[in-house]
Amino acid sequence: MIDWHIHIGQFYRFYFDPFAVFSALKSNGIDECYFSSTTSCIYCRESEAVKNGLVNAEMQPTAQELNKIISDEIQTASKAAAELGIKAHPLYWVVPELIGADVNIETIFHEADYCGFKIHPRAQQWDEKNPEHRRLLHLIFNEANRHCLTILIHTGIDEIDSPDRFEESIRTAPNAEIVLAHVKNPELMTAMLNRYPHVNADLSCTPPETVTLMRRRFPKERLLFGTDFPASLAFATVADSLPDMPTQELLTSLYSDEIRKFKDAMW
Repeated sequence: MIDWHIHIGQFYRFYFDPFAVFSALKSNGIDECYFSSTTSCIYCRESEAVKNGLVNAEMQPTAQELNKIISDEIQTASKAAAELGIKAHPLYWVVPELIGADVNIETIFHEADYCGFKIHPRAQQWDEKNPEHRRLLHLIFNEANRHCLTILIHTGIDEIDSPDRFEESIRTAPNAEIVLAHVKNPELMTAMLNRYPHVNADLSCTPPETVTLMRRRFPKERLLFGTDFPASLAFATVADSLPDMPTQELLTSLYSDEIRKFKDAMW
């Protein structure tokens, strides 16, 4: 069984250790996953938040330093997955502020043997009117189309993260595997899946009634199992009671709840 939406790394006050996360998956019968590092969301010194004085620059790494941290983290995670017998596919979380003049996305991508990309339009405030953002989007979708890579895209309920937000780019990459995460807008998600056979839906954080609706509309192979785990824990009711670095045993227990909820909704 594959989990299409897994995270490792720093997320708010939490650090999700790769070995602990993958052990939780393995203990619950998951032998394959697609994962990215939430450490990517840490502000670097080149971030607008730092430039605007909202974050102390002295406390933040440079873009180059943060890229190295993330690359090392992904490689450590890949080794942990191999040790546990899990087929783990790392996705490069694209943060425009981390791709400056002295940072080459192609070099980063191949250093850690990434299998695709992660785009979060809300978290990174993607703006197609920004020339640098447009350049990055072209590069991402062109690379994915050329090499048949996966692109996981966060979606939501409004224009910022609408399922059709990047439709123009998606249309140009028929060889890529496009996964739209979270069915928060089922009508637009349905439209995208109907228009593009290379687009599928990741059901992480999707209400049970919406899962039922999507099941009536599409075969199971178009509806992918995903959990957004363990980043989803930061917004869960148990968040306040969790330690900064949840143990392997705790993550295993919490992940089993995610498996159960999905199976209840799907079957």
